[in-house]
Amino acid sequence: MRPDTDHVLILRSIEDPGYFEVIFDRYFTRVYRYVRRRLGTELAEDLAAEAFTQAFRSRQRFDGREPSALPWLYGITANLIRMHRRNEERRLRAYSRVTTHDADAYSVVIDDLDARLDAKSLAPAIAASLAALSPGEREVLLLHAWAELSHEEIATALGLSTGNVRTRLHRARASVREQLSRHEIEPTATGANAEAGAG
Repeated sequence: MRPDTDHVLILRSIEDPGYFEVIFDRYFTRVYRYVRRRLGTELAEDLAAEAFTQAFRSRQRFDGREPSALPWLYGITANLIRMHRRNEERRLRAYSRVTTHDADAYSVVIDDLDARLDAKSLAPAIAASLAALSPGEREVLLLHAWAELSHEEIATALGLSTGNVRTRLHRARASVREQLSRHEIEPTATGANAEAGAG
C-alpha cells in the first residue's frame, strides 16, 4: 500500500489529523466547482467546506476499498446538496428563462460534439430539462457529467447498486432527450450512443 494513497492518508489522519489536509488539498477545488455548478457561488464555498468538515468527522467510517476518496466526498456533498434541492430547482428554472449565463456548465450534459457547439442556445432548454428530472436522476446524471464519476464511483457515492445507477442515468438521459425534443432540438443531442457504454 503506497503511503500517499487516500486510504492510507485517511487512516493516518485518525491518529494525526494533519494528514487529512492532503485529502483537502487534493479534492477541495473539484468538490467546490461541482457545488458551484449545482447551487451557485453563494453556497458553494460553505457547502464544500461543510462536506470536508463532515468527511473529517466521519473519517473512521471511510471504506478503503475505493482507491480514491473522491466518490465518498461526493456522496457527502450529495447529501448536503439534497438539503438545498429547492434552491437548485429554482436556479435551473431561472436559467432556463435566460440565455446569457455560462453555457459550458450545461454543454457537458450532452455528449454529441455538434450539439455542444450549439450549447449557448441549448443551455436554457437543458437547464429546464434538468429541473424537470427527479432529484435522484438529476444527482446521478450530474455526478456522471459534471463530476466525471464512473457508474461504479456513483454507486459508491450514493450507496446504490451499479445497476440502479445505470437505470437512473438511462432514465435521466431519456428524459433530457424528450425535453429537448419538445424544444425542437434533435434527440441525438443527448448522446444516445453514450448511454450504453459510457462510464
